[in-house]
Amino acid sequence: MAVGVGLIAFGVISLFSIGYPLISMGVAHLALYRVRHRRSIRLPIMAGLVAFWVAFVLVSPIWCVSRDVMGTGEVWCRSFLGARYTDNPSYLPGLIAGTAAAVITVAAVRNRLRNGDTGQR
Repeated sequence: MAVGVGLIAFGVISLFSIGYPLISMGVAHLALYRVRHRRSIRLPIMAGLVAFWVAFVLVSPIWCVSRDVMGTGEVWCRSFLGARYTDNPSYLPGLIAGTAAAVITVAAVRNRLRNGDTGQR
């Protein structure tokens, strides 16, 4: 419980940089507090949340450049992966990629846990 509260507190302090992922992880920790001993429930959800944020950050437009050429006001942005977004860039590609990564990760972790593979040799 203290981990969840600590993540939320640190997320609020660092809201304009890494705050949103930390707040969401803290809320997930608090929401899953009652099932903390059941790895088959807790682990896929937390792994899916991490996968969502990693994919979201990699695909979303991160830095933008604006220039005015002959009154056109061109804006283009780039993501960490190098994708170039022009004409009103949005976070929709990041949300789609994050959701897909979360669903795939949750399914993969559940499958490994169901088959009894703990990853230890």
